[in-house]
Amino acid sequence: MKRNLRILVLFVLLMIFWLVLSARLDPLFLVIGVASAAWIAWYTIAVVDSETGEHREGGGFNPLALIVYIMWLFLRQVVSGFSLAWVVVNPKLAPKPGVFRFRTGLEPPAARAILANSITLVPGTNTIEVEGNLFTVHAFNAASAADIAEAKVQRHIARIFRVPPDDPPKLEWEPLYDPDVADQHPDGDIEVDGTGGVR
Repeated sequence: MKRNLRILVLFVLLMIFWLVLSARLDPLFLVIGVASAAWIAWYTIAVVDSETGEHREGGGFNPLALIVYIMWLFLRQVVSGFSLAWVVVNPKLAPKPGVFRFRTGLEPPAARAILANSITLVPGTNTIEVEGNLFTVHAFNAASAADIAEAKVQRHIARIFRVPPDDPPKLEWEPLYDPDVADQHPDGDIEVDGTGGVR
């Protein structure tokens, strides 16, 4: 997407935000809104570009992929919420919390910010720390980390920013999970290596 078009899109979004907040259509408010939105869009586009990554021909940001991701994330929140509730109410299942670290290949800072916040938004996982491409996450149990271990979340975000998708990362757990305990196995086809890490 060319720079002028990106400025126009940002201006329109800011103007809509202004109208929603002010809830007024008087000429004075419209003039102030247009002037403010235009000034902010013009002077902050460089910051937006640096946070969303390099813009290649055809654009570096896919709004349709963002909408798809929001719907997918909402569905994952519902499914994960019910899964956690089942573990809590079922006396045969005990939560096995742990902390794990993994690295992502997502380069744009905005992509990493979305990943960190998405992890926290889904019940069962909470982003503790982000240092460059290294994420530290607390999980309710190993199954809560399945979407990350299979790189489902990372692939959705990669589509939004049109960058190469992540391969499934190796999760380094603290404490290490016992692969012989059934309720500690993550969902999906995830290999447990010899050191107790989950891939």
